[in-house]
This record gives sequence, C-alpha cells and structure tokens, in this order.
Amino acid sequence: MSSGDGFVIIGNWNGYKRPFLWLYKVFWEYICKLIPRGNNRRTDQGSVQRMGEQENFNARVICQKPQVECLDSAIKKYLNKPKEEIKIIDCGAGTGLSGVELNEIGYTNLCALDISQEMLNEAKKKNVFKKFICTPLNDQQNPEVKTGEYDVMICIGTLASAHVKPAAMVEMIRMIRIGGLISFNIRYGELETYQPKMEELEKRGNWEKVSEDTLPQFHRDDMPPTSTFFVYKVLKY
Repeated sequence: MSSGDGFVIIGNWNGYKRPFLWLYKVFWEYICKLIPRGNNRRTDQGSVQRMGEQENFNARVICQKPQVECLDSAIKKYLNKPKEEIKIIDCGAGTGLSGVELNEIGYTNLCALDISQEMLNEAKKKNVFKKFICTPLNDQQNPEVKTGEYDVMICIGTLASAHVKPAAMVEMIRMIRIGGLISFNIRYGELETYQPKMEELEKRGNWEKVSEDTLPQFHRDDMPPTSTFFVYKVLKY
C-alpha cells in the first residue's frame, strides 16, 4: 500500500505508531546525554571566571585594601582637597589592583606607572586609570612626569632590593608636590636595605615620616604575613 507522499506503509501504521515513538524518545534521550550542551559550557566558563575574580578579590583584601585605607586616612589628615581632584600616581601599578581599591573609595584621578607593558595592559582593563607610563622606577628623572606633578604616590609591593634601589626614593620625592604624600610598603627582610636612605632624606629635610604601620601582606604560609607601610610628607626637593 502506498501513501499519497510516495512512502510505503506496511500493514496498519496506527498499530506500530505508539511503540515506534517510544523507541524514538528513548534513543534521542540517550544521544542527548552523549552531547555536551552549549549552555552548560557557558555556565562552567562563567563559574571559572567568577572564581578567578574571587581569588583576586581575596588577594586585594589581604594586601592592597588595608594599605589603601591607611593612605586614605593620611590624605584626609594632611591634604585639603576633594578626592576627585587629588592626583595619585601608582608606582609599580602591576595589574591595577591598588587603583581599583582607590577608585572604590572615591579617588578617580589616577596614573599607573610600571616597567611592564603587559601589566599595564591588564591594568587598563580595570577602567580606573587616566594615564599609563611604561618605565622603570629608578634614580633617573622620568621625562614623562613633571616635578611636583602629583599630590600622592602609592607604591605597593615594588620596593624590593632586586627591583628598585634605595636611590630611587629621590626620584619618588621629585614626582610629588611639596606638601604631598608618598606611601609605600617594605616587606620583611628588606627594611635594612632602604632604612639608611629613608633616614638620610629625612635628616636632609626632603621628607618627614607621618605614619608607620604593620599591615597584612600575604595569606600564603610560605610568604611573610605582614609588611611595614610608610607614609611620608614631601618637604623639599
């Protein structure tokens, strides 16, 4: 027997219809289990991304956040300017985590300086910096920064003897206006490298220390849990 569409119908189709549909359903469900669903893949990727963001957040809480809060207290005490008008240069900005913390509490006039262009590219993705300078922090005068151009400097995780020499502190002072603030942390075991230069500059009247605090640094067992965070006020060049 032939249907009008040209298909051959064997016997009574209605008798075979129900078991055929049941077999088709079972077969299709089995195939679907073998094929990963696109929505699930997107969900997994989103979960991985959120986990990465959470890990970065945890790192900021242990390091950048308390140091930014300490600097904020000094700014409120020594600088009489609205937050959005205060020009801050982040020396050794890395991927911009300190800038994120500063931005979250109202500082929006931020510049990122780092030796690595790759790091600055990541910092740019944070959308909190207005200017980027790719250069090392050393004792050479940086032509991209005018004398006294910035009100405040923050320098977290950068002053290590293998990367920045104590002589760079003279250039750090030059970047900040008279009466402005320089903040930085020094990790355990590094202070003896920088202390003589810090004291020399204070005796010469270039800056004065306004605060010194022991703050959290790392949450890893194999790293120092704290570092010393300093804030200095610039007095002269």
